[in-house]
Amino acid sequence: MRRASDPDDLARGRSPSAGEPHYTPQVTSSPSRLAARLGLTARLGLAAYLVAGLAGCEGSKAAIDGAADETRAAADAAKRSANQAADETRAAADAAKRSANQAVDDTRAAADAARRSANQAVDDTRDAVQGSAGALSARAKDLAQKTGDASAALWADVPSTGELSDAARSALAASHDQAAALIAGGAQLAPTAIALAKALNRAIDHETRIEPIYQVVDARGQAAVDASIADMPRVEVIDGLRIGFREMSELRTDRHLQERGYLVLWRRGDHVIGVVYRSRRAIDLEALIREVPGMLAAIRGVTG
Repeated sequence: MRRASDPDDLARGRSPSAGEPHYTPQVTSSPSRLAARLGLTARLGLAAYLVAGLAGCEGSKAAIDGAADETRAAADAAKRSANQAADETRAAADAAKRSANQAVDDTRAAADAARRSANQAVDDTRDAVQGSAGALSARAKDLAQKTGDASAALWADVPSTGELSDAARSALAASHDQAAALIAGGAQLAPTAIALAKALNRAIDHETRIEPIYQVVDARGQAAVDASIADMPRVEVIDGLRIGFREMSELRTDRHLQERGYLVLWRRGDHVIGVVYRSRRAIDLEALIREVPGMLAAIRGVTG
């Protein structure tokens, strides 16, 4: 009988000869051989793992490269979009700037047009005002001329020499007053009387006439004037002067026009001063008294 096949022979690939009995031997290995076999298996597994890892790495690298390409493409597309948006924004800003400049130009043109219109309106208004003023001035001159003519016609009996009119002298003589009679027969200081007449009649209406009295009296005449003033129906002290007021009889001229009159009289030193106040209308004594301060100022402006 042949010996059983040696496990080592089986391991080396040797088959049992024909006619030799075959049996499955019980494998018995030493610890060192088992460890060697396990190490080989581990090395083969690690190599397979590494091979698989390298294959995975190659795949991952391809995936990463693909992702990188896609990212670069996306970045390029985003950059192109951003550039396009920037170009569109610049174009819109340029258009807005042109519109704003056009609006400014239009506003400036409108303002210039409005200014020209306003200046033209001012010129037209000035011309109209000047034309109206010229027309008013012409009418005023015409009215003044007519008023002067009417006044001259009404008071044609008043001399321009500074002397009292015949109507005033007649009314003074008829008053039976010593001072009035003295004045009626006295001599006017002509140059001063003329200046007083102009000053006193400057601001009155054409239906009123003021004949100034300005004469020199001696000592006896001064006493007579003082006595007459004290005896007048109304005596007022104005600006330190005793001033008498006496209503005169109706004055009649050669044209038979009726007038009212007042004698207003005072004395200053050796001069008897006063007015014969004549009017075609009724004379308000209180209003006449209120006019006296103005008359005094006008007279002082002439006589000092």
